[in-house]
This record gives sequence, C-alpha cells and structure tokens, in this order.
Amino acid sequence: MKNKAGFRLGDFAVIFLCLALAVVSFVLIRAHSGGKKVLVIQSMGKEYTYPLDQDAAYQIQGRLGISVIEVSDGKVRFVESPCPTKSCVQHAAISAVGDWSACLPNEVLVQIQGEDSDGVDALSF
Repeated sequence: MKNKAGFRLGDFAVIFLCLALAVVSFVLIRAHSGGKKVLVIQSMGKEYTYPLDQDAAYQIQGRLGISVIEVSDGKVRFVESPCPTKSCVQHAAISAVGDWSACLPNEVLVQIQGEDSDGVDALSF
C-alpha cells in the first residue's frame, strides 16, 4: 500500500527501527560513560591524589611557599599562590580528563586524570 509521498508500510518500519536503535545506543552510551576522575597534584617531587566529587581546598607546599587549590563542583583552580605574576590564579578552572594548570615559579602542577566521561571520542561497528 502506497501513500501520496511514495512511502510503503515497510519504509515506515525501517525508519522506526533506525530511530529506535539510535535512541537505545544513546542511552547505553550515556549509562556506561560515568568514568571516575581524580585530581593529581605534583609538587617538590611528591604526588597527591584527591577526589573531584568532594568540594575542598588544599594547601600545597611549593618552592616559593603555599599554593591553595580549590575543588568546587568538579572544577579545579588555583585560589592563591606566592608567585609574582599570579597567572595561575587568573587561569580558568579545569574539569576535563587531561586538563592541567600549573604555577611554574612555585613548581606546582595540577591535572585531572581518570576515565573520560565527557563524551564519546569514536564508535566502531
């Protein structure tokens, strides 16, 4: 049976199945993309690991003094640092796996490590 647009009942079934497959795929990808991310801070030859799901402020001793690093809503930023230019404090907060920020004069590096849960890089069939 054909309608005015030239579609048959089987055409609608194929379109419906494709849409249903797309919705199911989206739901499954979202359900399995809840990776765990952590904050890793390196300073003066030491490495510290902290959770990103708990808001906190950490005081880290660097070469020039203490840097204060804040975790808020899964984002990390320098709040205070003894460096002369304060460019680390002016830097935007980081939140994605692989992001990093540093206070080079104070030799403090902060980075986010873990499983990437911000999206899908590639799919293969």
